[in-house]
Amino acid sequence: MGINCKSFSAAIAIILISASMAAAAEVKLISVGGVKGALDKVVADYSKATGNKVNYNVGSPLVVSQKLAAGEVFDVVVQSAPAMDDYAKLGGLKADTRVEVARGGIGMAVAPQATPPDIATPAAFKAALLNAKSIAVTDPAMPNGSGILIQAILTVLAAG
Repeated sequence: MGINCKSFSAAIAIILISASMAAAAEVKLISVGGVKGALDKVVADYSKATGNKVNYNVGSPLVVSQKLAAGEVFDVVVQSAPAMDDYAKLGGLKADTRVEVARGGIGMAVAPQATPPDIATPAAFKAALLNAKSIAVTDPAMPNGSGILIQAILTVLAAG
């Protein structure tokens, strides 16, 4: 994921402080798992600095969206921009309070001595994966979308 931890941490800290001004000593936060590592430190620092408790829920993008759609209320929501759009349509957030704090994605890298494979087309991408000596992916059981997505991609490629 391409997250600038320093700016991400600062933005989330500001959001937490804003939320705590509106609601006294507890802030309810829900987040997708892909940013959990960065958020853990921010939440700990924020709690230590303010004395406020952060009720911190982490889940896959699907679980976060389901909780929000079911009407669960949170002071701070950290998820993708498209998911935020969906949540806004349900009336779950004030559009003017939304702040983009990070950009993430799924990427591919090769060893420095290796020749980068052709991935320009779906067929070339499939061939590159099938010819790879090894492939490393995140655990699909972890609360993040990329592991689940990559597992689905590999399943489709193996079946096709």
